[in-house]
Amino acid sequence: MTYSKKKTYFETRYSLKKLCEFRNLVIDYFNTVGKTDMLTDLTENNKVQTIRSTINRNSPTIEKIISEANINTVFVHRDDPLVGAQTTRLCLLNNLFLLHQFDIGPQQIIDLIDKVIGVYSDDVIPSIIRTVNPFFWFMKLLNFIFEIPFYFLKSIGFNTDKIKKIPFIQSISNCIMLLASIIAVLNFLGYEEETQEKIKIFIDYITSILQ
Repeated sequence: MTYSKKKTYFETRYSLKKLCEFRNLVIDYFNTVGKTDMLTDLTENNKVQTIRSTINRNSPTIEKIISEANINTVFVHRDDPLVGAQTTRLCLLNNLFLLHQFDIGPQQIIDLIDKVIGVYSDDVIPSIIRTVNPFFWFMKLLNFIFEIPFYFLKSIGFNTDKIKKIPFIQSISNCIMLLASIIAVLNFLGYEEETQEKIKIFIDYITSILQ
């Protein structure tokens, strides 16, 4: 499941708003900038430079939103065989102002943004359901608690992204989330005392194994 599917309605609406604003900025930029060939720098007047500055300021936020939607931003560019047929993996978002040098039209970046807008648009109704679901908030709280040790490790220089990908760590995380979900459901159904007793027996069993 991608992170976009874990967003609240308000987060989803914010992501859509930022994407639409960014799309309009990109269109304004390429509609205003002077025409050029791939060997020449783009001709930018004051208005275009202002738009470009706004795009640069918004790019980190947009990059995060796109990453959370799990949409690939890499475009594979292949040169003409006559000039060597070199292959270049190009991140469209990070090379927005260099696309002309690779003979790539602005429609490529617009198509990318439209795909991401589609992902979030399709998730609006599910995000409303998640937002009013108490179990969703319970799981978000658990996830926050689980992330605390990683925040500490990151602050002292560890690469927490690699640590999270370790199979053992992923298994522990999944087990904790599953157990917490079961406990929450049982408590909701009125089996609080029975749940506590079962948890105690389970912990005693695990402790006996580890000793």
